[in-house]
Amino acid sequence: MENKYQYERNDLAQVRASLLHLFGIVGIFSVLVTLLLLTDPLYMLHIYDRVLPSGTQQTLVALSLIAPLA
Repeated sequence: MENKYQYERNDLAQVRASLLHLFGIVGIFSVLVTLLLLTDPLYMLHIYDRVLPSGTQQTLVALSLIAPLA
């Protein structure tokens, strides 16, 4: 009975090792999506912190052009 479980563990280790690169791809994709979701709050933070107190339209235009590129 012990040999049966030994083979199952070995098979699972092989499957996990063969899918290791997919875990890396999913991790990279997750980091990119998280950074993309941070764009809106950072944009609004800069608007309220830099544009509204100074009233400069150049800063607003620059930030508005940078945000979609990010």
